[in-house]
Amino acid sequence: MGGFSNTLEAKLLDVVFGKATYTSPNIWVALCKSLISDLDTGTTIAEITGVNYVRVLVVASSWSSSAVSGAISNVDTISWATATDAWGTVTHTAVCDASVLGNVLCYASVADAKTVASGDQVQFAAGAFDVILS
Repeated sequence: MGGFSNTLEAKLLDVVFGKATYTSPNIWVALCKSLISDLDTGTTIAEITGVNYVRVLVVASSWSSSAVSGAISNVDTISWATATDAWGTVTHTAVCDASVLGNVLCYASVADAKTVASGDQVQFAAGAFDVILS
């Protein structure tokens, strides 16, 4: 991933230094059409729009069993519904804590921007979506 949001960084610091507890949220992956920053929230990202587009829930068992060398990755394919109209060009992804709105937890640019046309299906193969803490 490209970075962690200020929201997640603050939560992690509070947990590590004993100031709070943290309950793991559901993880929703969003497709975005422009750069995301540490300040963005689930309401400020430029998310793809179109018929059939929704964020994808990726359950805990769909991620590697534990982080290794500061990284965790998907063990199952992450798939969106087939587009039934043009969704635009995917340039970034965001990991969010809600199916709509909510908070961005982390984000990154995609290796190759993808213009999603009607009939296309966006997928990340197993092992292709890494979240790295460095």
